[in-house]
Amino acid sequence: MSGWKLVETATSINQGTGASETLQPGDYYPFFAGSKFSLTSQAFFMKSYGVQIKASTIPNGLQSARAKYAGRQTGSVRIRWNGDTLAKIADGIVYLGKMVGVENEIFQGVILNRTFEDSSHRLWAGPQSHLDIGERWVVPLSVNERPKLVRKGRDRSRHYSTEGHPEITQRRIEYSWRGGRVYLTFNGYVVAPIEYPLLGNRVDVLGDLSSLNQKYPVSANMVQARLKRSSTHEPPYPMVVLGKIADDSGNWMSIDESGPQPDLSEPMCDEEQLGE
Repeated sequence: MSGWKLVETATSINQGTGASETLQPGDYYPFFAGSKFSLTSQAFFMKSYGVQIKASTIPNGLQSARAKYAGRQTGSVRIRWNGDTLAKIADGIVYLGKMVGVENEIFQGVILNRTFEDSSHRLWAGPQSHLDIGERWVVPLSVNERPKLVRKGRDRSRHYSTEGHPEITQRRIEYSWRGGRVYLTFNGYVVAPIEYPLLGNRVDVLGDLSSLNQKYPVSANMVQARLKRSSTHEPPYPMVVLGKIADDSGNWMSIDESGPQPDLSEPMCDEEQLGE
């Protein structure tokens, strides 16, 4: 079975001023964002609500790159929608390289790359907890701010995307005119927590969950754990796939040619510093 691979290659960061900066592995990265994974000396994990799911293999080159550029081969990493792989060090965040091969499934009982031939079956079947899913953005309430996306800090700071993202915006407001949170996963999926009553007949939650349970029981358990976390006074918010960045399957999934990049004219918040 093919696995994932960390390629030590350059990446480009838009500065928000029309200029871009090329970063090499080992360079400082301006923020810590993306889907969260953890690495030990013998295993690679993802996590959902505190439950660790072990991969069948460690991404090739990840341990050596983390040891070389972050000082130790173990610890957490985040992977952005474009494959940029990041690690925290004592004085900042370091870029390790790009993760490739993420279309390969390396977690037993889990499916992370669904094609959704039936558009009513589109639950996100990966990690469900908000600090683990992916890079967080918000489609703003104000139409004057759209179609740019925003990241909101706990200190009420607001950081906008450098470009507008009309397709992501449109698909999010189809469920609520108020907009709301979206996540960009490590493999380019755009997912959003949608209040159950707002789903209507567009997503068959129970049917999709039953389908998952037949072939991907670990995915089904992660989805069920999220649904059960709602209180008796609040409906659940299933994680729904809105699309995939630059998807080439030819169906409804393709959404925008590129994911959001933050305006770096001001300091950025890390995922752990973002507001709920």
